[in-house]
Amino acid sequence: MTTDQDTTNIQTAQELGGELDVLVEEAKGIIQEIEDANKESSVTMDALDASTDVAVADIEKSLAELDQIEKESGDELDKLMLEEAEDLASEVE
Repeated sequence: MTTDQDTTNIQTAQELGGELDVLVEEAKGIIQEIEDANKESSVTMDALDASTDVAVADIEKSLAELDQIEKESGDELDKLMLEEAEDLASEVE
């Protein structure tokens, strides 16, 4: 190789090295953006998870209350039916 070719090769290598450095810095920036987005997503998911837990607890509480109301209503209906039957039985006598 001649000196001119060596100089050209060195310049080309330096240019490619500079371009690679730029690409590496861009990649680092993109990686940082992804990491930041992941952190934000994690915070959002944690908040959503907590809200979901509260909602599920509220629903379970409401269902338990409905079950209790249903039981009390059934008991009251049974009581009224028994009283009605007793009244009818006493009228027949």
